[in-house]
Amino acid sequence: MQLVKVQHGDVGDDPPLLGEEGNNVHSSKDKFTGEASTSAASYSALPLLFILVIYTLCLQFQPSEPYLVPYLTRVKLFSNHQVNIDIFPVGVYATLLFTVLAAPACHFFSYRAVIIMGTFAKLATFSILFSCQSLFVMQMTQVTYGIGAAADLVFSSFIFLLVPEKDYQTMTSYTQASSLVSYMLAAELGQRLVDHGTSLVTLLQISILLVALACLISFFLPREEAKGQDWGLLTPELDPLQHQGLLEKVQETWRGGNLRLLSFWWVFGTAGFAMIPNYGTSLFDDIDSVANTNGHVLAASQGLACIGALGASYIADVAAQGGGLVFTTGSFFVGSLCILMAWSHTLLVIYPLYVASIGINQLLLCLVYVQAAKSLSNQQFILLFSLNAVVGLLVQSGIQGLIVLLELSITEQFYAFGVYCIAVGVMFWILCYRNYLKTGTIRLVSV
Repeated sequence: MQLVKVQHGDVGDDPPLLGEEGNNVHSSKDKFTGEASTSAASYSALPLLFILVIYTLCLQFQPSEPYLVPYLTRVKLFSNHQVNIDIFPVGVYATLLFTVLAAPACHFFSYRAVIIMGTFAKLATFSILFSCQSLFVMQMTQVTYGIGAAADLVFSSFIFLLVPEKDYQTMTSYTQASSLVSYMLAAELGQRLVDHGTSLVTLLQISILLVALACLISFFLPREEAKGQDWGLLTPELDPLQHQGLLEKVQETWRGGNLRLLSFWWVFGTAGFAMIPNYGTSLFDDIDSVANTNGHVLAASQGLACIGALGASYIADVAAQGGGLVFTTGSFFVGSLCILMAWSHTLLVIYPLYVASIGINQLLLCLVYVQAAKSLSNQQFILLFSLNAVVGLLVQSGIQGLIVLLELSITEQFYAFGVYCIAVGVMFWILCYRNYLKTGTIRLVSV
């Protein structure tokens, strides 16, 4: 194997596979690819795309989402400090826990079953928000939210089990775009309803109705084929060999040097990016607590994110040829936008900066998901997604904990987010340059 050829992330500092063992690895890859094609053939492209899109449209149609902070502060009468310090951090830690459990759950049950459970958890979240009042119960909504967030991750990896590799980017971009379009339309509807005097409680009721519909549709999601997902977790003997098998599977999954490089940006880059939508509405509310324009802004941000998701399918080859340049540049841009948002105290300036940061974020997410999936040699998609997400959430939790410890204001938080994103971009560029010196190529995946 020549180092200048990129073959699914197995270049870099990893030795070439020789002899019978190497042949077994490649034949296994071919087998998985063939099974993916068989699975995709079970559902023709349009019906498969239709059911996935309809599911995401219903699940993400939540007009109450842009007004969650105002709902908690105005309807439930919590302070902004309680929302940011006592309620929202629970969601971060709960998401971390259930993301850890996502991969074993998919193997004990199935991807589809976990997605269904997560959809019902989201329904429980909105139902509790509607009917309950205490701080403890509001914190419990963040627990059910964590289950739903973990299921969203499972859905992202579930797609790769249904289609051949050549369709990874297209299916990822379209399903991500449908989710964003739904969010955008819901946010715009919520804004118009608020402008006409509709209560925030009514917006929450609409969200409950659409998520309930998504619960019904989730039963029509296709069943994935079993494709080499056995870790030994289902064997009755609980001995050290079982744990050794799991460890070996983890090591096998991250064998490729390029996959590890992509995972670095996935983990650390997305940890910083996630803070922007999480705390964007808090920044808006801190600057002007009586403004009722959040819906328009979040609708615009999701619209640009939709363009970013679809655009990823058109620039995927160019991004692959540029290696890590697109991720480095994106980190610099988003970091700069965060600093500008913190520096400005005018919503008319902050709004477009926020929208731009969300659009760039979604473009990079679609690219890194697919590039990492293509770099994977053993098709353990949920293991890749869940462990990368877990480490990313640990980093995010560390950032969150530091914010709580230092008692940073929301403005100071955005300064910190900006510096962090730029630092990640610098570190990733250094790692990419070292990889180039080793391999003689800047590409991380094949085109």
